[in-house]
Amino acid sequence: MSKRAFFATAAAMSIAASALITPVAHAAGVEASHRDRDSIFNRSVSSSEVTVGQTLTYTQSFERRARTDAIYSWINKVNSCLEYVPGSAKLNIADQTQNIEAAQVKATSGSTTISAPNGKWTYSADQPHTFQLSYRVTQACASEQTLESGFSYEYDGFFWGSKTNKDYPASKFNGGPAAQVVAKIKTASTTTLSPLPEYVAIGVETPLIATVQADDAATLQGQEIRFEAGSETLCSANLNAEGFATCKWKPASLGEKSVKARFGGTDAIAASESEAYKVKVLSAVPKQPQDLTFTEEKLNDQVHTIVSGKATPGAVVEALAPGGNRCVATADEDGNFSCNLGYLPAGKERGVAVTEKIDGVQGEVATLVGDVAEGNPHALESFLQVLRKIGFGIQDFFKRLFDPNTWVSLGSA
Repeated sequence: MSKRAFFATAAAMSIAASALITPVAHAAGVEASHRDRDSIFNRSVSSSEVTVGQTLTYTQSFERRARTDAIYSWINKVNSCLEYVPGSAKLNIADQTQNIEAAQVKATSGSTTISAPNGKWTYSADQPHTFQLSYRVTQACASEQTLESGFSYEYDGFFWGSKTNKDYPASKFNGGPAAQVVAKIKTASTTTLSPLPEYVAIGVETPLIATVQADDAATLQGQEIRFEAGSETLCSANLNAEGFATCKWKPASLGEKSVKARFGGTDAIAASESEAYKVKVLSAVPKQPQDLTFTEEKLNDQVHTIVSGKATPGAVVEALAPGGNRCVATADEDGNFSCNLGYLPAGKERGVAVTEKIDGVQGEVATLVGDVAEGNPHALESFLQVLRKIGFGIQDFFKRLFDPNTWVSLGSA
């Protein structure tokens, strides 16, 4: 059984045990980690909220990034109002569950010591050790009390054969992690943010839509949903009768945003937040260039091919031919652009891929295909002939050249 599965089992056992006492909803478990040189300690508590009479399960793993370390004994330190559940101590070593005998466990008020049966346990990157033990929430735990926890353990000292110990307080694990004693556990809620585009334009309204689900959904109508990016509130809206909240976000600055929706909760329903979507705010969203045309101009006794069209004003436009000819231009305030590809050998189906870039982000490729009448067949024509012989058209070429997962359209669009 994996460590992740062991953590899940711990939470499930806690819920199953407490369900026999009080049939109420349960808050989600929480985890926290701390690294001390090559050692990594992960701690979890099966529920962030508990009521008197319920069972709270703690899980702690010992991992190493390099070499090995020893555990002679592990002391789990909790609030004195928690009572150790005899027989609940377990140990998982590299996916194998080990029995913890009663003689190895010493439970006192506020601490539980588990000692190695044969001197010590040795943990490493390949042999992580994960302990688990449970406590009953007694009447001595006051309502609204925060239950914090920490640990200490005894390990090999600096000198051969010596031992030492170190204490890791609750502050290194977000309170242990902490659990709150409550009179009644709130109903869980789930907040979901509708998918967002990868890119949005500054100053242009973007709709943000979220929904909240809970058992007592009828009480959700009118509750506020805040759409946030870090500590910044982008906009807010109230839930309608169908459980949806919609607001319009008008980005005010360039850069990447991690957008999520947050429901603050009520007296009966717990708060929740959605997963975040990463969105990059650009000065404009790049598009596919339009109205593409070939024209020819005679320069220095050679006929040069000029590519013209429409793009987003201010965008950097690049045109690329299969033979390597390339030109770059900036679209004017009306979106018009033209650039000189230079001399293109005569032939049929001369293909040019045209893209625009805004703030370093490239838009969809547009492909212009036309005939070049001037000049004589050249290496480029031979290149195109080879493509045709193997059944690989100009459209296939540009598809793979710019984006192997996207088909591009032919013609001047």
